[in-house]
Amino acid sequence: MENQNFYEGRILVNMAAFVMRQDDLKPLHGNLDWEKLFRVADYNKISNLIYLALKPLHGNLDWERLFRVADYNKISNLIYLAILGNNEKMPERWKTRFYERYSDILKFNESCTEGEREILVLLELKKIPVLVLSSSSRRQLYPREEMAGESSLKLFFLDPEDYLFAKGYLVNIGYETDTLYPGVGEKMRIPGRFSVEIYHTFPFKTQVYQRGMEKLLQRAFLKENGNYIYEWNAIDQLVYLMLQSAYLYVTGHLQIRHLTDLYVFYKKAAEEDQLQEQSAYLYVTGHLQIRHLADLYVFYKKAAEEDQLQELENRLKEFKVNILAQKLLHLSYMWFGTREECASMETEEEELQVFDILEKNVFYGMTGKFGPETDEQALDLRSDILKEEERENRMEKRALFYRRLREFFSLVRRQLKELYDIWFSR
Repeated sequence: MENQNFYEGRILVNMAAFVMRQDDLKPLHGNLDWEKLFRVADYNKISNLIYLALKPLHGNLDWERLFRVADYNKISNLIYLAILGNNEKMPERWKTRFYERYSDILKFNESCTEGEREILVLLELKKIPVLVLSSSSRRQLYPREEMAGESSLKLFFLDPEDYLFAKGYLVNIGYETDTLYPGVGEKMRIPGRFSVEIYHTFPFKTQVYQRGMEKLLQRAFLKENGNYIYEWNAIDQLVYLMLQSAYLYVTGHLQIRHLTDLYVFYKKAAEEDQLQEQSAYLYVTGHLQIRHLADLYVFYKKAAEEDQLQELENRLKEFKVNILAQKLLHLSYMWFGTREECASMETEEEELQVFDILEKNVFYGMTGKFGPETDEQALDLRSDILKEEERENRMEKRALFYRRLREFFSLVRRQLKELYDIWFSR
């Protein structure tokens, strides 16, 4: 079963990467030298294993399972584009299901801008301070907007009481609760239209994460032309994406879509950070144009004053996941990046085994199970989460005990009162 999860995950990653890189689907159907491969396999006495491995690549893929795994990872639209781009043969039923998910993304792109504007204008008018954790603008980082997932507007309310007021206002304009996130927030949606996630508590259990998020929250600033809508600069958004990916990885909820988002966001940040280096080179070689300086100015006006990418690791250290988060970032580049981009990540050869373990655990996480873990930060974070969950369970059991004790004494009190009334009524 574990091998099947890994195999299905690899197929979907390869297909998604084909779309992200805009190239041929070589990992599945490349022009391999089969004669040479047969000789090597025959020499190593594994021809029978290769035959069993190749059977699914020739029309026997379990498309029902692949659709479910792709849907869980929120990359069904990417898989549909891969199917179109490579003339993939598949049952018409499942081709239609993938198309439906792709069509949903097209509809989302048509309504998301207006849906977000309506909600943010409402909160601004009601004078409710809120931090935008993420928005649909993330889709603009992809080569084509329909490659992005349904990136809901995610809002964190600075005052927990405002959360209830905001929920009431959203209900008044037609939003309904779609998914509850116990203890932290919920997802609300207008049926068939836009969705928004609202939070009154950050969805992280450990004290280290909570303290780190409080510091990160203090770095938020008011959105331009706004008095109540807060946002983060590029580096803080990247920090949030990376620490969230590390947390989801450890809890077994990291999806392939999370890593595609991380890849495109970091790629954009890295490209902008290279503007200064590029400008210096053009100046020295005598090719610097006013347009280059205009681009540099626009970036640094938008960015924080410090060097963003150099600050990244220091911020992640506060959450004690700097190494783990960087590994997940490297994994996203290994999956979706070009050969040149992968080379820029400077992955050592001895680290490849570490990334194999990382990759398997992402795929195993789809089933709610964990494979062997070697990353110390992942082990420490998982241990902290388990301790916090145990503490919460103890508190729930204690609260349940006291509630039942109160009910017991309340029952005894009523019975004694009834006996008293009966005794003195004679």
